[in-house]
Amino acid sequence: KKLSTVEENLYQTKAKSGQDVLNYPIRLNDKLAGVFDAANQQTAPTQSAQNAYKDVADKIDIEINKFKQIMDTDITLYNKMVREKEIGLILLKK
Repeated sequence: KKLSTVEENLYQTKAKSGQDVLNYPIRLNDKLAGVFDAANQQTAPTQSAQNAYKDVADKIDIEINKFKQIMDTDITLYNKMVREKEIGLILLKK
């Protein structure tokens, strides 16, 4: 559930077609793409584009830190519990 929450904050997982963006709000990845489009002009990015980038990047960093916390803590605790109960593990590639 924690991983799904992080994923859903970063990506709109419910949108399956081009029209779904009308029914489901955009998420951080789409907001970052919008900031990129606004800043990717012939001139230097405006102050508002820089501010928008910082806002979106800070929110993405929060989600990445949540993900790292889940990977470092929750998965380790889960695997410990699984070993104690002698059932299969979730193995991570490093």
